[in-house]
Amino acid sequence: MREKIDCFLPCSDFEGIQATISQLMGNKTIQHIHLLVGSDFDSCVVPEDIDIITSDKPFSTDTLREIAAHTDADYVLFSTKASPVVLGKNALERMLRVAVDSDATMVYGDHYDTLDGNIAKHPCIDYHKGSIRDDFDFGQLLLLPSLLLHEYVSTAVKEDFDYAGLYALRLFLSRKGEIFHLAEYAGSYIDAITLELRNDFSGFQTLFFPQSSDVRTYQWMQVLINSF
Repeated sequence: MREKIDCFLPCSDFEGIQATISQLMGNKTIQHIHLLVGSDFDSCVVPEDIDIITSDKPFSTDTLREIAAHTDADYVLFSTKASPVVLGKNALERMLRVAVDSDATMVYGDHYDTLDGNIAKHPCIDYHKGSIRDDFDFGQLLLLPSLLLHEYVSTAVKEDFDYAGLYALRLFLSRKGEIFHLAEYAGSYIDAITLELRNDFSGFQTLFFPQSSDVRTYQWMQVLINSF
């Protein structure tokens, strides 16, 4: 595939997200990596080849305008959380291929929730055209065409949402075409596992792997935990 992705990741702790950035930098589909950071973030720790966008309101309309201004790739990958992400082999390629082939206005996928060592499937529901729910569960990673992001910010000149900018963008995308729910448990797919760590990396992490059995998934989790 010739299509490229610009990544935009909220970041409150650069050390905690370094592994994610290393993976993204080694992926051929990635063109640029941008961090969305607060005004109190120490940008001195960030390498020069990673762009910094300062915003205390990552879901605001102004932040979406900044994202649009900083992307020239075919697609935008937006993380809705500051949690680290560990990507499995060909995970981004799979999302990108589905986005291109379906001509979707946005792609999102299912995930697993993990708490106290228990793994539970967390399938997202299909998005229905016309839905206006503001608490819809799309998971952590959203992939959308940059052309539609540019179109949105060019038409939303009067909008100024502090916290509902992403919601307004989603409504715009739903009017432009199909928001695609990637749910392929039987085939090669990107599974997300949310794991609560009980060490210095407090909070949640989302891990994306190709479809595998729960046993293999659990083994991957143990390797990751032991590596910290």
